[in-house]
Amino acid sequence: MKKEAQIGGVPKTADTLSVADVRHVFETSSDASAVRDCVRVLETGAGGVLESKIKDYQRVAAIDRLVVVFNTGCAPRVVTRHRDFTIVSVEFHQAYYVDGMFIRSGYNVCSEDGLINAMPGACWFMTIADAMRGVDCLIEAGGAPRPPYEKDEGVADRFWALMKAARVKSV
Repeated sequence: MKKEAQIGGVPKTADTLSVADVRHVFETSSDASAVRDCVRVLETGAGGVLESKIKDYQRVAAIDRLVVVFNTGCAPRVVTRHRDFTIVSVEFHQAYYVDGMFIRSGYNVCSEDGLINAMPGACWFMTIADAMRGVDCLIEAGGAPRPPYEKDEGVADRFWALMKAARVKSV
């Protein structure tokens, strides 16, 4: 995937992501959420997998997440790094009902060494793209990937305010 993105030298956007790019993500991604987004995006006509259940906002959100996955590249690994934080996959024993889907896996944002969940409230994310956005919000709020993990007591409140603003902006 990185090869295709590097050939043109320009990262993909929601307007330039092609059906072939989405199929490539579908075939190579180990991110279950990205694969689910591929199904949503590739749905067409009467034969579409989720035709009656997909709403326009879900399709737009899926395309935006796939742009991030495509530009990041798909490695068949469940550990990645973003801005000195480690993002690791997690499996849940109990399914969570989120955005109309039952979710059994997600991603934790951990300290630099990958041992401590660095997010306030031990939150987790459904996709790697969301986890990366969470890291950006955490850094802006005053969080760090190594001790001391928070510069003051207000980091959690600032983090949640930034996450709320990021969610509103992305919908």
